[in-house]
Amino acid sequence: MYKLDSTNYINKVINLALGRSSVILAEFWGVYEGLTLTLALGIRKVEVNIDLKEVVLALEEGRTIILECVAILRRIKNLMDLHEIVVISHAYRSTNMCADVLAKRSYIDKTFTVNKEPPEFLWPLMAADSLGISSLFLDSV
Repeated sequence: MYKLDSTNYINKVINLALGRSSVILAEFWGVYEGLTLTLALGIRKVEVNIDLKEVVLALEEGRTIILECVAILRRIKNLMDLHEIVVISHAYRSTNMCADVLAKRSYIDKTFTVNKEPPEFLWPLMAADSLGISSLFLDSV
């Protein structure tokens, strides 16, 4: 199963067109962009890790009380129906250092990249994760 963390896409989406918006709306757009990408890549089994519990709940229930998010939530639900499996889960930002570093790197470099293999700058974080270390500071990012 392919793991998708919406944090990877939030900076890209904000920079493209959202302008001024809420963090919750940006998170919804990150999920939307990620699911669109997985469909384009032919990936039909996806786990989406989201760091905002409000967005996780909205996706699980299929509804939100935030008016500005209703339309994008519908679009996401339609995309989810096109996948074979979509698992939505909450993940604290502090527990997903790799996604956070990728998002920051994407913002700094102003690029959007799909990696088939983890980039070298993630190796120390992956090693720390495998050892159960929950925080590691990298000077290069």
